[in-house]
Amino acid sequence: MAAAQEADGARSAVVAAGGGSSGQVTSNGSIGRDPPAETQPQNPPAQPAPNAWQVIKGVLFRIFIIWAISSWFRRGPAPQDQAGPGGAPRVASRNLFPKDTLMSVQQNGSIYIHVYFTKSGFHPDPRQKALYRRLATVHMSRMINKYKRRRFQKTKNLLTGETEADPEMIK
Repeated sequence: MAAAQEADGARSAVVAAGGGSSGQVTSNGSIGRDPPAETQPQNPPAQPAPNAWQVIKGVLFRIFIIWAISSWFRRGPAPQDQAGPGGAPRVASRNLFPKDTLMSVQQNGSIYIHVYFTKSGFHPDPRQKALYRRLATVHMSRMINKYKRRRFQKTKNLLTGETEADPEMIK
């Protein structure tokens, strides 16, 4: 009977050591417990898919933000008054020659075009010290007419001894 009490005492010790859970004694003498409940990550409740109006609002908001930032960086300088140096309003530039004007070039010379672009209020002539600024003026020159050199064949007709080119053309 003492052995039975001892066994009951050991069993109560096992139950006390197990913390009152349903523990089992294994063959090697350790207390087997129920495996702890696996902690699964709790998924947040699924959010409903956005409707078409919410998508359109989001896209329009992004377009507005991009436009606002880009227009802020593209701001130009403050507009200046369009009056010339004498207070008279500026006249737009125009061509000096009427349409279909014939221009003769002496001795087969070349014709050049000179184009000047200046900022408002500046002069393209460097001799105008007060109104000229190099960074406010752009200048380009191009030759308008290009003549090809005539090439003559250096062959002679063996029967007549003459070339096809006239001596005046060769000059």
